[in-house]
Amino acid sequence: MGVAGLYPSNDFKGIVKLYFPLTWKTQISYIRNVTKGETVGYGNHHKCATNTTIVTIPLGYSDGLSKNYEGKSFVLIRNEKYGIVAVTMDQAMVDLKRIRDNLKIGEEVVILGKQQRAYIDPEVVATQIGIGIEEMLCQINPRIPRVFID
Repeated sequence: MGVAGLYPSNDFKGIVKLYFPLTWKTQISYIRNVTKGETVGYGNHHKCATNTTIVTIPLGYSDGLSKNYEGKSFVLIRNEKYGIVAVTMDQAMVDLKRIRDNLKIGEEVVILGKQQRAYIDPEVVATQIGIGIEEMLCQINPRIPRVFID
């Protein structure tokens, strides 16, 4: 576990500093401005509280982004955290909580790891979605491309 930047227990946190080497990222595949009260997701799962921009990312529960992420976890876009509000089989929707007209399809979205100065901690996410860190990382589907950097 230490090689993966994960502590086997909290006892090790005071002894050695580990760094999580993985960044799980994708890109914006769709952008839509919606009005207050509109819904997104399977069964109109998420009702927008304000006029907002919803971005879609091409990751869903078939890729390892469990429905447990809905309403509990965040992504990074332009170094800011935004909540995942709906997860379908192969897509997820992110609520930007305001209208954003300056985003572009293809912009980077980080699910786990670092983007510039911001960080999505995998241990925190695992706790938020109610599973162990090892289980969460093992759920990332092998069809997700892996890029290794020296």
